[in-house]
Amino acid sequence: MRMRQSITIVSMVFFAAIASTSAQGAKPETSPYAVRYGIRANQKRFDQTSPRRTVRAAIKAIEGGKVEYLLAHLVSPHEVDRKFRGDRIRLSRLAATAAPKQAETLRDTLRQHLDKGRWTVQSGSARSRVEGAPDLTLQRVGRRWFLQNATQFPVKR
Repeated sequence: MRMRQSITIVSMVFFAAIASTSAQGAKPETSPYAVRYGIRANQKRFDQTSPRRTVRAAIKAIEGGKVEYLLAHLVSPHEVDRKFRGDRIRLSRLAATAAPKQAETLRDTLRQHLDKGRWTVQSGSARSRVEGAPDLTLQRVGRRWFLQNATQFPVKR
């Protein structure tokens, strides 16, 4: 009888430990940028732990048609908030009307920076320079990097 109770107690402790470990691993981001414009940040799919990873995440968002996510989570929150002032409807409308050519141009410019960019990273800012393309700047806010000037790139027509 004692052996059975011991096994039951050990099993309960083991499963409780597993449950708490998996709950810890699944903690949602608690920063003020966890949910923006009604869209929850997805750090697993769109990694922003370094400048280059953030650029890759932006390319992935563009290619996946996630322009709303790009604006809400990958572009500088200060820049986006200055433009939209928390108005999700305006952000959604802009994302819906973004011309494929604009998104394509932005994607191509970001790829140039990944492939050919000369990167400089200093504390909370990063810059990539590519001959014949506008400089790309990123800024770190908390643990995440954000594109700072990507929405200002000229659009080829």
